[in-house]
This record gives sequence, structure tokens and C-alpha cells, in this order.
Amino acid sequence: VTGVQTCALPIYPAGVTWTAIAPAAAKTIGGIFGAAGDTTGAWVVGTNAGDLPVIWRCTSSTCGAGTVLNNAAGIGGKGWARSGVVFGSTIRVVGALNTDKDATPEIGITWTSTDGGVTWANGATIPTTTDLVSVDGLDATHIWAVGANNTAGVTTFFNGLIWTTPVQLAATTLTAVDAIDTTRVWAVGKNASGAIVLACGN
Repeated sequence: VTGVQTCALPIYPAGVTWTAIAPAAAKTIGGIFGAAGDTTGAWVVGTNAGDLPVIWRCTSSTCGAGTVLNNAAGIGGKGWARSGVVFGSTIRVVGALNTDKDATPEIGITWTSTDGGVTWANGATIPTTTDLVSVDGLDATHIWAVGANNTAGVTTFFNGLIWTTPVQLAATTLTAVDAIDTTRVWAVGKNASGAIVLACGN
């Protein structure tokens, strides 16, 4: 952010400006999210200089050192963290890791903290996916994630206990998901015909 830029939101008084904050050792930022009503800060996900997936807790003036998100074996692997949701003290993040130590993600993965980000469980891989790029939810038992495998877009649902086997949408790339209620979920992406909007439900 350069120069003086106003937030341009009606709830902000005149003269309030954006402040640039640099997460420690960040190489890329994949997403930002927070809990409803949390005025103390937000969560930022991406990669560090070593191409490892990281989550940072940021306030309006600083970001923490960041936590590397490990693979299922408890080892840092190259990849990225893309998006997340918070419900109570539980945080769920989606992204991808590789399987052969290069910088190309090859399997979709989710990470979970149940203590507000103090500690993180090892990643849980999602079969038949190569990347998970977006996640949204209504509560701790209604969470949707979208992503891709080598030939199709994929969607998966978390019911509070497990992530379901992904549904595959042939020749489609999905880039974002938005859950309105338990019967209406939207996703966007593209297929051979161009940009698409997908509606699931009534």
C-alpha cells in the first residue's frame, strides 16, 4: 500500500487510512479471514520464504511470527495455505502440499486448531484432490471447501466429524465458495466455455 488511501467504507470516519503490515518471512499471501465480531485481529495464510504453508495472527499494527502448518506426518512440506474459517475456538484452514519435495502442490489438505490457534494438528489429506483453494461455512458442522484435481473441480463438505469424499466436476476449475445457508451454496470458477457460477441447492 502506497500513499494515503482512505478505507472508503461508510462506517469509517473521514481520514481513517489503510496501514501496511508485513507478516514475518512471508513470500505469498493466500487469504485472510476472521471470526464474526472479533475486533482484535485477523488470520492470514500463505507461504514463507521456504515455500512452506504458514498461518499468521495479525492485529491492526503487527503480525506474529507465524506457524508452519505440517503435513500428516508432522513434517513441514512445500505447498501453501489458501483460506480458512473460524467458529468459536476452532479454526480450519485449507490448502495443498506436495508429495515429492518440489514446490508443486499435489494433494489437498486441511489443518485444524481447536484452541484458537495456539496449537495445530498435523494436516489431514483429502483424497482425489490436488489443491483446496477456498472454504466457507455456516457453523462448525456445515463447512464447504472447493478446489481441484488434475482433471476436475472438486467440492467437499465437513459435517463436524469428517470431510466427505469430494464430488468431482469434470473439466472445471473452482476458485471460491460462499455458503448462504444449509440449502444454498455458491461457487465460481471456469470450464471450457469460460467463467461459470455454480449454485447448489434451492
